[in-house]
Amino acid sequence: ISFHQDPQGLWIADLDTTVLFRDGQGASLSRMSNPIHASLKQEEYDQVLKNGVVSLSATMEAPENAVRLRLVVRDLATGMIGSVDLPIVVIESGG
Repeated sequence: ISFHQDPQGLWIADLDTTVLFRDGQGASLSRMSNPIHASLKQEEYDQVLKNGVVSLSATMEAPENAVRLRLVVRDLATGMIGSVDLPIVVIESGG
């Protein structure tokens, strides 16, 4: 992920993200795309440089028979793309 510093001193990264949900046979069930505008203060940016980690979180509803998802991220500044396949973890709500 590439960052640039804006006139206010914040470190900015703009990303496009897509999540694809898949069933047990690998068939695509649904897809969601969202832009992300990350804006970090200097201290937060220093932590990213030190640890090499940018942490983002999202809550989404997966289709009923989805067992895996693929997250695709594209850096708008560089055009670089990365992806990761992950198992879906279901958290049962109490009540």
